[in-house]
Amino acid sequence: MVVPSSLKAFVALRYKQVGRLAFDLGAYAVLLFYDFLVFLNFSLFFQRDATATIYVTATFTFILINIHFSRKDLAFLVHHVESYKIILSVEYLAILFPFIVTSLPGGYTNYWSFPILAALVLPYYQPALKSGTMNAWLGFIPFSLFEWRGGLRKIYGPVALLYAGAWAGVMVPYLSILLLWLLTTVCLSFYDFNESISILTNKGGTAKYFLYQKIKLHLQWVMIFFLPIIALHLVFNPNNVWIVVTMVAGIVVLWVFAILAKYSHYVPEHQWIRQSNFTAVMALLAILPFAFVLPAGFAIYYYFKALKNLEVYFND
Repeated sequence: MVVPSSLKAFVALRYKQVGRLAFDLGAYAVLLFYDFLVFLNFSLFFQRDATATIYVTATFTFILINIHFSRKDLAFLVHHVESYKIILSVEYLAILFPFIVTSLPGGYTNYWSFPILAALVLPYYQPALKSGTMNAWLGFIPFSLFEWRGGLRKIYGPVALLYAGAWAGVMVPYLSILLLWLLTTVCLSFYDFNESISILTNKGGTAKYFLYQKIKLHLQWVMIFFLPIIALHLVFNPNNVWIVVTMVAGIVVLWVFAILAKYSHYVPEHQWIRQSNFTAVMALLAILPFAFVLPAGFAIYYYFKALKNLEVYFND
């Protein structure tokens, strides 16, 4: 069988993209792989129940539809790759495969028929490819959260998947909180790149006031997205309240740590890959019982370092 040259070129491109993504993530790549294995373990436990398996399959069907409708490369594939339908089906089935395997011990693998059908049928549908679609989706996020807007443009898929999974797993002890923590570790990469001086000093004031407003704004939006899931999780799992509170405290500390770490090393329009690796280590500690004390200590240290580092830009 002769493999079309366009298909070979696309496979090679995907291989390079995966390698580039792993390099950009740095230590996050190892952390995310570990978290993926933990998530599979939860899937194995979760899918022992028929009703729970239905929830899982419905969630993944929604995820596939969301991925297909938000693809930026669909127009390129349609016009330049003859076998694009096969490529899309294989990619979607690859997403489902680990979770189909973890459904085998429970005996409810047949429930995955609908997601598999969706993976095979979706490539034949071409949603309207409009420019500015992502801008419309991000329209509700204020421009002052430019880190979020820029980050979501790059990794919208994983963020949407984890957030949907957190909603779907509210009935399973700790699952939603672990997914919110994993979502946080993914979003911390938003803070790796430093904005320009004009954006930094746009509202004036002092370095102390800037950091206060920055942390306040970001935590407010984190709570807007996270609190409904946390509250619903506690409704279904009221006996785990103190452990959940501890885990949530670690998540909050992690957001504060990432912001302060960014500005403690702030250099206009510069990316700190080494800092992102250290943040990945702090992310792992933040979710362990009471181990968030260490990231909290570093956050305090970075606060004073950030104040000193930003003085030159704010003329304190």
